Amino acid sequence: MRTSIRSISDGATPLMDEVTATVTTTNEQLKKVDGIANNVSDASANISALSSLMAATVGSPLIKVASFSYGVRSAFSARKKPATGRRSR
Repeated sequence: MRTSIRSISDGATPLMDEVTATVTTTNEQLKKVDGIANNVSDASANISALSSLMAATVGSPLIKVASFSYGVRSAFSARKKPATGRRSR
């Protein structure tokens, strides 16, 4: 009985050492992945903020220019059309 317990113990000890080494390596890799995920999250937040800033900075003047050009086009197209219902002498 003692010899069988001793052989099981002798076989289990290297396996436990390998499992411990594997878990340690896995934890190190997970720490690296966590750092990468945090960096990606920060970059995503920075890109979102930059996108909002660009939209606020460029978007408003573009809307004003588009409105102005639409008004100018409307004024010129209304000017070219002859007025209906009026007669000139």
